[in-house]
Amino acid sequence: MKNLNHYVKIPANYLEAKAKMRIPGRANQILEAIERKTFGWHKNQDGISLCQFKELTGINYIRNIRRNLNILKKMKIIDFRNYWGLRTEYKIQLDFSLWKPVEKLSKSCGKAVEKKPWLLKNENRSVLNNENTQNILSIERIQKGRSIYREKTKNSPMEKTKTKKIKKER
Repeated sequence: MKNLNHYVKIPANYLEAKAKMRIPGRANQILEAIERKTFGWHKNQDGISLCQFKELTGINYIRNIRRNLNILKKMKIIDFRNYWGLRTEYKIQLDFSLWKPVEKLSKSCGKAVEKKPWLLKNENRSVLNNENTQNILSIERIQKGRSIYREKTKNSPMEKTKTKKIKKER
């Protein structure tokens, strides 16, 4: 092993607070880059360009870096300011009582989304979750004489292809 004499002093209470928080993967990489640039150089805040984030994390697309920076900002773990549109300075929020967990992340856009129950308006009723929705829909279909599941009929496309295959085999 090579000489391992390079260390970063990170406050213990910060590490404990971070360990209790669920931080998504790329957002955590971005946070570690900010830790390196601020705590590693004994600074409260530091100007970090998007290209530096790209080099430090290996995240290739700048839009992914911005998205994950916004996730960290919504969680109130970091704060950043733009100065004259030329320089952005990042700061880690050391007041851990302000940190907010993100409950669910949408995979398509990475934005923080609150969990909300499904809402289905059905004439004069409103249903609050999927199980109740399925129960009410199935009851109404049975009352109308329809089945929830697709029924096979003589003229259905499935039956037509089966009869053609049987005739060809003969």
